[in-house]
Amino acid sequence: MAAKPSIKAQAPGEVLVVGMGVAGIQASLDLTRLGFHVTAVEKGKTIGGIMAQLDKTFPTNDCSLCILAPKMVEVYRDPNITLYQNTELKKVEYLQDGGIKVLLEKQNMGINESACKNCGECNKICPIQYDEPITWFDAGLARRKAVNIPFPSAVPPVYAIEKTRCLKAKHNACGKCQAACPSNAITYDFSVQQIEIVVGGIIFATGCTPMEPKKFPRFLGGHPDVISSIQFERLMCASGPTSGEIIKRSNKKHANRIAFIQCVGSRSKRPGELEYCSSVCCMYAMKEAQITKEHDPHVECYIFNPENRACAKGFHEYFLRSRNEYGVKFMPGRVSRVHDLKDSPDLIVEYEDDISGEPAELRVDLVILATALVPNTKEIATVLGIELNKHGYFDSQAIAGLESRGIYLSGYDIKPMDIPLSVVSGSAAAAKISQRLNAARFSRIVEQKLPKEKKVSPTDEPRIGVLVCHCGINIGRTIDCERVAKEVAKIPNVIIADHNYYSCSSDSQVLIRNMIAEHNLNRFIVASCTPRTHESLFRGTLQEAGLNPYLFELVNIREHASWVHMNEPEAATEKAIELIKMNIAKARGLAPQQKKQIKVTKSAIVIGGGPAGLHAADNLAHQDFDVYIVEKGEKLGGATRKFSRKMLLDDERIALDALDGLIARLEAHPRVTIFMQARIQDVSGFVGNYKVKITSDGKTSEIDAGSIIVATGVAQDPGVAIATKILSTRIYTQEQFEKILDEEGKLKALGIKRVGFIQCTEQRHDGGITSDFPNCSGICCKITLKMAKLVRQIEPDASIYIMQRGMNLSGDVENEALFQQVQLWAGVARYDPSEFPSIKASGNELLVSFKERNSGEQLELALDAVVLATPYKSAEGTKDLAMQLKVPVTQDGFMLEAHVKLRPVDFATEGVFVAGGAQWPKSLEDAVLQGLAASGRAIGLLAKGYVEAEGITAEVDESLCIGCRKCESVCPYRAIEMVPRSMEIDMEHVIVYKSRVIEAMCKGCGTCAATCPSKAIDQRHFKNAQVLSMITALFEDEPCTCCVPPATPSSAASAKGGEAP
Repeated sequence: MAAKPSIKAQAPGEVLVVGMGVAGIQASLDLTRLGFHVTAVEKGKTIGGIMAQLDKTFPTNDCSLCILAPKMVEVYRDPNITLYQNTELKKVEYLQDGGIKVLLEKQNMGINESACKNCGECNKICPIQYDEPITWFDAGLARRKAVNIPFPSAVPPVYAIEKTRCLKAKHNACGKCQAACPSNAITYDFSVQQIEIVVGGIIFATGCTPMEPKKFPRFLGGHPDVISSIQFERLMCASGPTSGEIIKRSNKKHANRIAFIQCVGSRSKRPGELEYCSSVCCMYAMKEAQITKEHDPHVECYIFNPENRACAKGFHEYFLRSRNEYGVKFMPGRVSRVHDLKDSPDLIVEYEDDISGEPAELRVDLVILATALVPNTKEIATVLGIELNKHGYFDSQAIAGLESRGIYLSGYDIKPMDIPLSVVSGSAAAAKISQRLNAARFSRIVEQKLPKEKKVSPTDEPRIGVLVCHCGINIGRTIDCERVAKEVAKIPNVIIADHNYYSCSSDSQVLIRNMIAEHNLNRFIVASCTPRTHESLFRGTLQEAGLNPYLFELVNIREHASWVHMNEPEAATEKAIELIKMNIAKARGLAPQQKKQIKVTKSAIVIGGGPAGLHAADNLAHQDFDVYIVEKGEKLGGATRKFSRKMLLDDERIALDALDGLIARLEAHPRVTIFMQARIQDVSGFVGNYKVKITSDGKTSEIDAGSIIVATGVAQDPGVAIATKILSTRIYTQEQFEKILDEEGKLKALGIKRVGFIQCTEQRHDGGITSDFPNCSGICCKITLKMAKLVRQIEPDASIYIMQRGMNLSGDVENEALFQQVQLWAGVARYDPSEFPSIKASGNELLVSFKERNSGEQLELALDAVVLATPYKSAEGTKDLAMQLKVPVTQDGFMLEAHVKLRPVDFATEGVFVAGGAQWPKSLEDAVLQGLAASGRAIGLLAKGYVEAEGITAEVDESLCIGCRKCESVCPYRAIEMVPRSMEIDMEHVIVYKSRVIEAMCKGCGTCAATCPSKAIDQRHFKNAQVLSMITALFEDEPCTCCVPPATPSSAASAKGGEAP
């Protein structure tokens, strides 16, 4: 029986987050930054969700766990997050004061979690082994013991006993694990603990579950060599059951021919399957094929799909790279069935060849099914007493009702979405709750308690610890990490050197702290992956161990050794040793650095008055921050001002009506200042203290702001003449044709009854089609379908044709149904990417000729109007604005976020955020989510009241400075100023100018130090002496000739005592 409930907390400053995948993790971390305490609930044994199971992530092919693990550890050690795993939400009760009382049930797993030290002794001695279920971490591919942990870097790092497998629990026998446990953590307590808490809001982030292969007998689901995509991820992964070796389950032999079958259980009318697209499968199939080819270039990979929905930032280029560089074969069309052979272990894939229209077969070793992803919303709906729509999601009316009571959705609970959008939705949900609970901000926050920092003097003998990370096999497959650790242990001042599987895991942080304490270390080095994602994690661990965080060095042996020398293990190992040796030399001279707290200006500037910018501004203003909206147009609303309301779908119409109300609210809000027809003239300052010059109505204003949000939107390329090579008044872009449809009677007045839509105009280059916009805009296909539907409503007898190269309709669940509806009365044909359709004017009509891909026939259509889906490009002036803000842009001209997966609205420049079309073209719903996410990230910075300046900054020795101003001219952050100093020269006092570093603005790039001709500038943490010591360490075993002039014949002869020949 469940234990009696106990009230753990009663405060509106508490938020419940249900589901701790990447969306829940992001929401939780953002909420603590925003000043709220979080109770985080996870149904499984570990946080991380599906992302933790992945091997790599597209489009960068980064190790998934490598970038997620620091976030998981951050959750675990945040004092303002209380984490309950093996826990479910059972009841929700709305209170009169606006609070929500919830009942949680936590399943105890036979182990005292607070006592477990993650030593693994229980697992080693357990005699029971069994095949894990497919829903577990290794997706049914591994064998487990009755006491286990999901994976080595699981969070929390505690073991659990499976009651149904444990001999002690079932038969009161065995008990070996209890005897072996050194910390007396084994309790065999399997009771259910009930916990009641009162919260101010709830965020659901329960994610999705892949359908199991056995549900698809037509594809031979259940055969050992027919597995799901998530199973293949575990098969490829270094930490998976085969250590990354891609083998067949049936005979343990390597797979040489692999078929990836897409849309299994999705985009289907079959009972029990999903009608919509799961949105991520096309991309992860390409990723899996690329990684497979990296494992073994000789493996043949075949991807079967109706079209490649590679429609987000850089995704089409990723497709081209998969096909052209990796040799992945794309097989357009659907698979009808898979069957096995009696006399062979091979499998036969039967499919329809889309090109010929004929049935075909392919013999393969392994089949990967991209099974549909089902949202985990049923349990939410049951607890809340709300019905789901036919797709298993909440409709917009239900979502509005939930939000009015303090309940918000994120991630796959909203709609199908990938990792970046899941992260965005987590941040957006946190921003909404922050607005609701603004008055309770910081009411329950506690400061992290750190030990007193140990004093380390430059004269103290360096005592250095080194930890070499295998990173699964990302490093360990190429580099002999054990040998590296043994070699660097011999270097003077290295007190201890060790190696482990994942240095970024939570138990590794404990290991590092213990190493520092046990060996009295005063420096520490981790040799692993990139400091861009991991340096802050390890610096935090040093602080927890009582050391200054700047007494740490991270050596990137993954990118600099194992990846670039993946086929040269000996050379990579030697290079890793040398890289660590160099950093040991530098570490000897490391000194503690201090971060300075700088007060922030509690206001924000939002550049762009479209949906993203307006929602960001509204969220900021309603949390008591001054907001300045800078809009270059005459009206607020951005691209929505061009929308025809006749063309909108129901949800879009609701969102647009809400936007109109939001604009009225902002225009009347006392904390909002709006600059219309405005331009940014100059940006100076630094995070928390920016100064922005704005020109509006012929006047220039200078605004102080702590943060800046860029939401400048997109504009459709009007280059019709370039695309078609002819001038005609009957050729339109989508935006131009939308105006015609919006004007009452205009379509009939122009006599337009035959309309042709041509997709992918001047974008998605491929084959014979090239353009300066190589990717897919991602929104054009849905716009075309809505236009076609409206044309049909206005002219029921109209002839409508859509010429396309595969409709990219991922994202919204209604897209597929809309496409199927349009296909009932519109002619939809594919043109061959080798040649863009030809358009010729003939009197009052246009003749469109193109090669139909499936039949190979040349078709010609006589049309009254042609609508071109030209690319949606970044707004005019985006590149100039990026230069002013010192933020990067992509080759397509869009703003480049700090990290494609985990920091999708952040820039590398602190305090500046991106939202909406400025980052990439997106739907109205996604733009709003990103605007809210950006505002939440900005508020997390502003609400605290201060920021910490970087500890690694430049410093000037004024006695050496000659005032040449070269440092001032090269500093990209305007962090150097010239200050007057009085000097006595020849008995006279004169004023000279010396350089001074504005530490709050300095980012520690070192440009000034490299430029200074008098060596007056040095860089903290990268001092000249430290860098020279690294070079010396590299060449200490061989003579250095870099400073010796080359030998001449005469000098060589003199050295030998002879004459030159």
